[in-house]
Amino acid sequence: MYTKEEILGFSDEQLKCLDLGEKSFNLIWACNHGFEDSIPSFVIIPWKEIESLQKNGIEKNSGHNLSLKKITKAVKNYFTQNKKGKLRNESPSKSLPRSLLYVRSSADIEDKKGIPAAGLFYSKGFVELCDLSSAINDCILYSKKQKIKQILGKLPKLNLIIQKMIFGKKSGVCFTKNPISDEKSEIIIESLYGMCEGVVSGKYPVDSYFLDKKNISQTINRNSDSPITFNNLKKNVKIKKHISLKKKFINSENGEEKVIKDKKKRNRGVLSNTELINLAYISLSIEKKINLPVDIEWTFDHDGKLWILQIRLAQ
Repeated sequence: MYTKEEILGFSDEQLKCLDLGEKSFNLIWACNHGFEDSIPSFVIIPWKEIESLQKNGIEKNSGHNLSLKKITKAVKNYFTQNKKGKLRNESPSKSLPRSLLYVRSSADIEDKKGIPAAGLFYSKGFVELCDLSSAINDCILYSKKQKIKQILGKLPKLNLIIQKMIFGKKSGVCFTKNPISDEKSEIIIESLYGMCEGVVSGKYPVDSYFLDKKNISQTINRNSDSPITFNNLKKNVKIKKHISLKKKFINSENGEEKVIKDKKKRNRGVLSNTELINLAYISLSIEKKINLPVDIEWTFDHDGKLWILQIRLAQ
């Protein structure tokens, strides 16, 4: 098992040798390249440990599996600060006191160009500490490994990421190139109120923003070692907005959808210009370091802090 702190400082070559999957690799890479404070705490259960669990007979009744108990205990110890089971308080909010985890798959074939892996792996959110063992068990059992073997001719290496859930007030995705037209001169940001899953699933209407990439890129190149300043960017960056009048709020505590009854709130954009520039800047900073366009899942918590949840190479 690897924690966020333990794996910091690993070289890209060392990480690739571990076969932790693109999702894990990109999170660790971001931590190692100056974005650590924007990544929620996480633990990675590597594929070798998961294979060991399966060889030891992981079953529906996960409480009887001693190896799974051992792994679950180690994960809980990492996330727990005291005997009361309070999670590391990375997103403090008096209005949202609950602490939950997200268990995500991170297989070696996921998020790779040309490999049809969508829907073949299982992830689970809103996981309480007391349900962690069951959630790990489900993510292993419900991944369709045999179907993948039929497609690719080999079994995938399944890793799991267990990450602190951030209660999003505003969430979405940011593409540093147009994913449909492949146009690289604009940034596209999609957003709604509440949890990021509402955007990623494609089930809900979202606000869409189109930003001119040129001026932001020039500012990053001129001030690569300087703190972010938004005043000049605000004056120069062109922003086109497509505001959805049908957007909904995805409840941060249980994932349920709610209709936005406040007409003024519904008619204005989810994101302010400052938030848009902040997102565009950090996304392009990541793109510049990777040297490839990226697709980023993000959220602003109830205290206004921007969190990076996932990073993918833009497809």
